[in-house]
Amino acid sequence: MNILGIETSTQMCSAAVTVNERLLSEYRTNIKNIHASKLGAMITNTLQDAGMQSANLHCIAVAIGPGSFTGLRIGLSFAKGLCFAQNIPLVAVNTLEAMAYQVPLKMGNIIPILKSRAGEFLAATFKKENFATHADKKIAVFTHDTFSELMKSDGFFLSPSQGEIEKQFPQTAGRFIPEFFAHPAAATIAMLGYDKFKQQKIENTDIAEPLYFQDFVPGKPKDFKKIHDHN
Repeated sequence: MNILGIETSTQMCSAAVTVNERLLSEYRTNIKNIHASKLGAMITNTLQDAGMQSANLHCIAVAIGPGSFTGLRIGLSFAKGLCFAQNIPLVAVNTLEAMAYQVPLKMGNIIPILKSRAGEFLAATFKKENFATHADKKIAVFTHDTFSELMKSDGFFLSPSQGEIEKQFPQTAGRFIPEFFAHPAAATIAMLGYDKFKQQKIENTDIAEPLYFQDFVPGKPKDFKKIHDHN
């Protein structure tokens, strides 16, 4: 099964092609604000390197969030366009789940953390059992004042904002898995998408929306509005 994975929910922008659980090609960048200008070329190049065209794809897997408001919109727009053009299904992958999936831990808890533009922290707990990843708790939002509650969680932290978090909360030092694993990859999105496709967790392409936790107001962060769970 040929799957295109798209990841734009963080500063990382990437596209990958997998066949079942085997990676054929992937392009990744960790450069701020290039998603709109580079994602199309990444998709084209990764398909070419894999010896495919969009017509050869069986499914599109896209990171649905939480994450960057603009980045998620860009990734989902590209994914929807391809799904409509080729009449193929869309699968949505939770960004925090993808982060936890990448950690090569056999047993234990992984707590991926993303910082929002309002200065809050989005986190969830995932259990590792024989390297398999299972959601343990729903996504929750923590402010600077309530972050102490998150520190009571049993497990290892994982975040692309590790340095900033350790600076604000020195008590977290020593609890982080190396930041390398915190950057979600399109290959991971594709492989998790393959699993979800087999479970028939298919999105309605017409109404699929990113997993947002805040309203977007240009130049001015707003307060947290509501909590979602997306598995």
